Amino acid sequence: YAGGWGDRAGNKSGKYIEWLMKDLEELPGDSRTIYYLGKEHFELMGADPAKELREGGPGAYHLHKSLEYYKLRSKIVHSNLSPGFNLDEERYWAMLKAAEICERWLRDYECSKNYWLQAWEVDPPRADAVFYIGQHYRLQQDGKNASKYLREAAKLQMPTRKNYQWPYLYTCLRHLELLRAASPMVKDWEISSKAWKDIKTSHQAALKGCPKEDLEGNPKVAWMFSEGKKRRQRSKEAISARSSDAEARDAEARRKRAEL
Repeated sequence: YAGGWGDRAGNKSGKYIEWLMKDLEELPGDSRTIYYLGKEHFELMGADPAKELREGGPGAYHLHKSLEYYKLRSKIVHSNLSPGFNLDEERYWAMLKAAEICERWLRDYECSKNYWLQAWEVDPPRADAVFYIGQHYRLQQDGKNASKYLREAAKLQMPTRKNYQWPYLYTCLRHLELLRAASPMVKDWEISSKAWKDIKTSHQAALKGCPKEDLEGNPKVAWMFSEGKKRRQRSKEAISARSSDAEARDAEARRKRAEL
């Protein structure tokens, strides 16, 4: 029959969508069907979804339909999971895909952060969602908030899960992003002693777990760390100056009270 893995007609996802819609007629609200409708519409967004959106191309329709189905799947909560499944990983991935569409192509950052936070709540030991929040802030030049979330991501151990895992995120990428958040790749921000301790830990983890090309790429890990040290020193000096000013103001206030 036409379709399936043997389909060479060039519209495999379109054919799957037809079948999935028939499945949905037979099983209204079926979570697996809804998830795969999101996936197949995602496949049809085209090579350049941003251009499709700008020009109103067919990919724009599939982008919005993909988001619609991923949002719908994220609302479906299963209470009777099969033995060996202690969480709904499909729901987790639906949330991440909804967040990706919102951030990358719709530039709706409230939407993306909302779905990342929901995914993190669904599976707190997993680093993907909190990493994406931190990476988003780093790309927005907000080093303080980037550090807040990336430090959380950097402390998580890769959990055992039934579905897709991303080992590179745990061994390297989350640590690189935290180093980037401390470097001149973001606007200047004060690095606290606790944040600097975590950044140093991620530096050591990156040296141990990242491939050579990542360590020596542009920007180099050594450069990011050395620039982070300079930023930390400036932060210490600024914090110390504010403390000295506050002490001077307190001393002056005490002197004036004594004169009364």
